[in-house]
Amino acid sequence: MKWTETMERIAAHYTAMAMQPGCWQYAQARVAELEQERGGHWLGLRAEVGRRIKAAGFRPAASDLAPFERAAEPLPQRRRMHGG
Repeated sequence: MKWTETMERIAAHYTAMAMQPGCWQYAQARVAELEQERGGHWLGLRAEVGRRIKAAGFRPAASDLAPFERAAEPLPQRRRMHGG
């Protein structure tokens, strides 16, 4: 398999994943993570996935964007463990 074919398959995979309910954030994070890998093999993947998503006219659901829009909440206090 040629490298261009591999890149095509990976871009198609993460484009499809990003458009599934509840997967937008994961797909974005994973593509960004791949681009940062040593060797630079995946450079341009984020732009390609973004281009495909825009071409499809996709917009993420409000529930996928909500974690970024809500105010930060403090972490819950540590609970005491039983028996210790």
